Amino acid sequence: MKKFYNNRVLTTYFIIQPIIDIITGLMKYYFDLPLSLAMIVRFMFILYCGLYLIVSKNKKVYAFFGICFAYFLVSIVGNYIIKDNFSIVHHAYNLFRLIYFQIVLLFFYLYLKKHKSIDNQTFTKMGFIVGISLLISLLTKTSFCSYDEFENCLPKGYLGYFFSANEYGSILIALLGYQMIEFIKKRKLINLVVLSMLVLFLSLLGTKTSFIGLFGLFFVYIIYYLITAIFITPEKRDYRGAVVVMFLIIVLVGVNIKRLPVYNNLYEIYFGTLETKTNENPEINDKDLKKEVNNYLVFSGRNDFIAVNKEIYKNAPLFNKLFGITDQGNYYNEQLVNHINERDFHDLYMIYGIVGLIVESLLPLYLGIRLLKKLNKNVKLLLNDEIIILGITLGLLLMVSYMAGHSLMHPAVAFYIAYIINDLLKKVAVS
Repeated sequence: MKKFYNNRVLTTYFIIQPIIDIITGLMKYYFDLPLSLAMIVRFMFILYCGLYLIVSKNKKVYAFFGICFAYFLVSIVGNYIIKDNFSIVHHAYNLFRLIYFQIVLLFFYLYLKKHKSIDNQTFTKMGFIVGISLLISLLTKTSFCSYDEFENCLPKGYLGYFFSANEYGSILIALLGYQMIEFIKKRKLINLVVLSMLVLFLSLLGTKTSFIGLFGLFFVYIIYYLITAIFITPEKRDYRGAVVVMFLIIVLVGVNIKRLPVYNNLYEIYFGTLETKTNENPEINDKDLKKEVNNYLVFSGRNDFIAVNKEIYKNAPLFNKLFGITDQGNYYNEQLVNHINERDFHDLYMIYGIVGLIVESLLPLYLGIRLLKKLNKNVKLLLNDEIIILGITLGLLLMVSYMAGHSLMHPAVAFYIAYIINDLLKKVAVS
């Protein structure tokens, strides 16, 4: 087992993550293949994690997977009986996305109990690959656009060679968090270069969630640094050069915000929503109009999906309330509706049901409680910059998942969230 389960093997898998995503993006764009490299490799990784969990001989692990299997079986059989034209294969795929996060989360939890965390330099290499790929796509004018297809991506956003703007925005936030740690600790030129490339990518991506992640990470940490360095731990003043550089970077981005895609996108959404809703209902009051504008500005209109799915959920049989309405065979005003909410936490309790929400929440809540207990026993851990930055990163990723979805149930993003949770636990335990 030691031959296959060690940091050398895992480090290799981490580093090839962005390469897999680039190849997958190119394959989907040019060939539109139903099966991507990312699906194959990440399925193999799940088998890799699953085997580790099986041979762990941990009764709690077996009990947890027994609960998951029971939920899956009841969900599939029950929905197959209740719903017309129900695809077991499609639902099984959705359930696989649900369990992916759990398996990876549990794997890292058990693995990091016996091994060191992955070296932060690994994330520098990953960030370098991502940054270089963006620069190549910009210089050769071959970048995909974040939204739709345009000859010039600037109004909407640059996606490089990746496939989904929201998903990759979350990945970039995770990489930026680790790169901030490396830059603050080592203050080397390579760390500054990679940090700057990640900031550039997040700035050009054009999504509001990527911009929230960028500014959230920098500003919350800078405020935290100023408070602790001035009033609590003067030795942190050694980091002031790195913090000043980070502050100047974020000021530079802020000053140029009107030239960036996110500004164009939000400007278009704001005035487009005002015009559309006013034309649809000339007598709309200011309160309702503001509500509609906020829906599209903050949630990109996803509240419309939620309103429909809430009504479907409300009128669904008790079984579907417990085990999910799924994204198949649902009707609203006698029209077939197969669109999910695209906001992870809403999808969890509607698409997967109350039982699905409980099953998905058991392990994260357990690990979260363990983390809080350790912090409560040693409050001084909150003065550790590395722990704080990872905590901010995790909080921002969960906020993105609440706003835009495509995180907890998307394997490419869930991988990073699962690792950060357990890396935090590891760092709190050894500090």
